[in-house]
Amino acid sequence: MSKISISWLSLSDKQALQEVIELQSRLVLRSRSVEDAEKMGFLLSCPTYEFLQEFLLSRGKIAIAKEGKCVVGSALLETGETFLANYKSTQLSFPHLLPAAKEQFIKTGAFDYIHEICVGIDSLQRGIGSQLYYFIAKEFKYPLAVAAIVEQPTRNIASLAFFNKLGYKKCGEFYTPDLKGYSGVTSAMMTLE
Repeated sequence: MSKISISWLSLSDKQALQEVIELQSRLVLRSRSVEDAEKMGFLLSCPTYEFLQEFLLSRGKIAIAKEGKCVVGSALLETGETFLANYKSTQLSFPHLLPAAKEQFIKTGAFDYIHEICVGIDSLQRGIGSQLYYFIAKEFKYPLAVAAIVEQPTRNIASLAFFNKLGYKKCGEFYTPDLKGYSGVTSAMMTLE
């Protein structure tokens, strides 16, 4: 195993953009058994090349983890304002006790949104996801970071465990009536304690 290097993805690095798509395509829920997806984590859909370009141009940053010359992980980071603007149909609920200031940060988009962290199936359990998280955390602009982990249609147990290990706790829920071809998607809203 070679050393893992982590850097910000440049829009001009077309090869790495394509590798991120290939990596993520192997993690899509519909292409795997539910049991494997729950245990090893999943994405609801694979981004297109155009989505990643648009994300870099106007929404946020993408970090990539490379082993040698191969992309083995990626993380997408954007602001809460951008997240809320792009997911207008998403409803927020706070069934758990949440300080009023934290709830206000979330409702107004004053938070850093961890869009996703994914690691290739062949590279799991090597600390790459944690390295990606700590790399993007250096760029947090707000006192609050939020991650949304899918609980319905299927529970992403691996991602819930990953964020719990980092100290994140569930503080609410995001509900999106139609997301990436799925109806009634409920996600745990998790923040750092």
